[in-house]
Amino acid sequence: MNSYLKENPSVVPEIAAGAEGETLPGSIMPSDYRFILDGYGITYSAKSPYLHAGEESNLSGWLLYISVVRQQMKPLLESILLLLDAHGISFVIPENSAVHAMILDGALGQGEIGKIITIRVADGSKMVEVAAQLIQITN
Repeated sequence: MNSYLKENPSVVPEIAAGAEGETLPGSIMPSDYRFILDGYGITYSAKSPYLHAGEESNLSGWLLYISVVRQQMKPLLESILLLLDAHGISFVIPENSAVHAMILDGALGQGEIGKIITIRVADGSKMVEVAAQLIQITN
């Protein structure tokens, strides 16, 4: 294990296996974010390269974008998923850490840079309430 992973135990890369199950040095597979959603019982649809949770009919209204580095994605999701689910709020996340990196690097277009979590709320007053709760949870 390298020193970075020792100092940051919340980062758990998936190691690729070789032909006979041996670990290939330096091979790290992207973390699949659907496992996090599954762990919280969040229903979603996979529309590559994104995972869509909640009502997709709620395409109008307010959008809130959250930017987060890959190393903090799991802890962030774990802190906000119950809130979003309890309020029935729709959201979109990248399907895995490789797509996450592509978004941050601009590979999916300059207009998408930093838009890692997209939260959709139809009602403006509900968005204010949810935004305030998100600030409180993540602060």
